[in-house]
Amino acid sequence: MSTRWLKVLRAEYLRELRTSLRYPMEIASGLLVMFIFFAGIFYGARQFAGGDISAQNIEQMTIGYCMWFFAIIALNAMSVDVENEARQGTLEQVFICAPAFLPVLWIRALVKLSYGFFTVLLLSLGLQLVTGQWLSFQVQDLGPALAAIVLSILGITGLGLVLGALSLVLKRVGQLSSIIQFSLFIPAFYDFSELSPASQQMLQHFPFTRGITLLRELVSQESLPGGYWAQIGMLSIDTIVFALIGSLVFLWMERQAKREGSLAHY
Repeated sequence: MSTRWLKVLRAEYLRELRTSLRYPMEIASGLLVMFIFFAGIFYGARQFAGGDISAQNIEQMTIGYCMWFFAIIALNAMSVDVENEARQGTLEQVFICAPAFLPVLWIRALVKLSYGFFTVLLLSLGLQLVTGQWLSFQVQDLGPALAAIVLSILGITGLGLVLGALSLVLKRVGQLSSIIQFSLFIPAFYDFSELSPASQQMLQHFPFTRGITLLRELVSQESLPGGYWAQIGMLSIDTIVFALIGSLVFLWMERQAKREGSLAHY
């Protein structure tokens, strides 16, 4: 990485850190809302199940919910950032700056995700305290689990980049973003093993679905599942495809906005 991009990375890390320190209540209240939401789901499900939920189901709920929260961070890292720049009237200035905006946006997303990882970690600890069921990751499972998490979230970031691209032209895509966020709730909690093999194969090409499936298999088995790294390889390909699609759509929408002269509009 060139010196210029290292400076951009450092600047974005400092920017995100200062924002976090300046608005701690925003982060704390967001975590509290997600914590209360999960508690409502958990206790409601336990009541409907007659007060008894298996340990495996609790683990799957915890993994799905934490990954869903991480996916929301990934989506917002792209779409909300572009909307905020437009709302503040700085979007056109960012495009005029020397570094191309698309790489800067990817760097911003990676910075937000690195901070978001610790937020998700705090949330997962709180959820495990509520349920009383601790995820049974072995030390040797941390590397494979981290690979599945990172690749899944990067794939979702590519989807978020499409939303960011739409916001360049349409300006406000908050409702569409909310629809996608709640749509991700389905793969986070639904057991796709009940579907036909063809449907499962198709859905597995969505990085979020494959990533959650791998994490659940990793927790439910005492040793690394067979073919795990082959699945990680497929997940890598799917993630790259989603990232490329998001980048190409963003570049196309960027040209459209410049042609229409609407970058400074909101």
